[in-house]
Amino acid sequence: MAKIASPRKADEVSKELLFRIVSGQIAPGTLLPKEEELEAEFGVGRSVVREAVKLLEVHKLVLPVRRRGTVVLDPRASLSPEVVAAFLDRRTGPSAHAFLVGLLEVRKLLDVEMAGLAAARRTDEDITALRKATEAFAARAAAGEDVEDTVLAFGLVIASATKNPIYTMLVHWNSAAVRELRPVFAGVRASAGAHAQGLAMVVEAITRGDVNEARQLTALFHDWSGPQIVAAASR
Repeated sequence: MAKIASPRKADEVSKELLFRIVSGQIAPGTLLPKEEELEAEFGVGRSVVREAVKLLEVHKLVLPVRRRGTVVLDPRASLSPEVVAAFLDRRTGPSAHAFLVGLLEVRKLLDVEMAGLAAARRTDEDITALRKATEAFAARAAAGEDVEDTVLAFGLVIASATKNPIYTMLVHWNSAAVRELRPVFAGVRASAGAHAQGLAMVVEAITRGDVNEARQLTALFHDWSGPQIVAAASR
């Protein structure tokens, strides 16, 4: 009977190799260690190693080249949220801090534009959904419960209001990319009752169709939350 690869073991090997590529321990343009070397290092069978390498291919981190080996690609060219999460891994040192700052900067730009478009294009159905999402967040926060699912739901409703499906994809992408930092984001959100109030203000601006105010309030929110997130992640 053929040996069946363990998805869990393959995931573990893939995650470690992914981190080494992102951190520069395995440089772009070089070859991934041979199968036998990886088998010996991780104490797994060939089927597990091959499955792990396939996962790296999915993330656009390696490219098998006939008669040469598996070439490591530049991780900055990958759009995989798992790769972004690896860049945010504190084991990478100071670069993780710089990457988080950069990610929050881009998030602010996208969220500001998304809020403005939502204000310009929202429908009555969108307004109803936004108010429900805001109420759900406020209720969770008031009860001291985890709010991350409601934050994602809120973002998806705003994305839907833009009538641009790319924003919906970006909201899902961001949620996956920062999954490991959820405790950090949750701590910042729970530390101030102003968070729920701020979301409600953005919703009201979108409801009125006030594009400029929706953009400005969203920018102010990021100016408030960004430094707190960076500080919390550095502890």
